[in-house]
Parts: sequence; structure tokens; C-alpha cells
Amino acid sequence: MRSTALVMKATSNKCMDYYRKASSRQESYTIDDEENAYEPVDEKSNPEARILRMEEEKYQKLVLNRLRKRNPMNYDILVKTKLHELSAAEVASEYGITPNNVNNRNLRSKAWIIEEMEKICRQSH
Repeated sequence: MRSTALVMKATSNKCMDYYRKASSRQESYTIDDEENAYEPVDEKSNPEARILRMEEEKYQKLVLNRLRKRNPMNYDILVKTKLHELSAAEVASEYGITPNNVNNRNLRSKAWIIEEMEKICRQSH
């Protein structure tokens, strides 16, 4: 039974990895009726794409504000390591924790952010 749970968890993790990678690599294309060829959509000239990007940025800011209120330490660690590009060791020494703990907090914060973004997407559709 134990190996079955391990296989199920590994399969679930691989599916989530594929889901995340596939969604980040998607490109927008339009069909040209004359040539039946695919061309990338120019976001600068496409107002719908610009609006969608602005809406997504608004939701990202909302979720980051929620993280800051929910867990200020994890928010600070995430900002310092990802935005300011400080090493895990530098941030760990500042907070008196291990670098591994910094990495774990980042992973948990990212997972929470993804979950919150998915909730917002489900609510808006």
C-alpha cells in the first residue's frame, strides 16, 4: 500500500509540473484565412490581450497582498530571494533559520500563490 501512495504522489507531482510548464509556454496565435498560417498575436496592437494582462497583474498584486497579511515572514523571504535575488544563505542568516528552511518557505509560498490564483480564476469564470 505504501508504494501505491508513493506512485500516486509522484504521478500527481508530474502532472502538476506538466500543467505549470505547459501553461507558461502557450503562445497566442491567429489564423490568416488567405494563407491558413499561424502568426503570433502582437499584444501591443491587441487591446484584449492588454486588458487580460492588466487583469492578471491586478490579481497577482491582490494575491501577494494576501500573502503579506497572512504570513509576513514568508512574504519577506520570497521578495528578498526572488525579487532582490539574495541567496538563501544570506536570507537565512538574517532570520536565524537554515537555508533549507528558506527554500521550503519559498516553495510553500509559491504553492499557496498558485492555489489562490486558481481560486480567483475559478471565481471570475
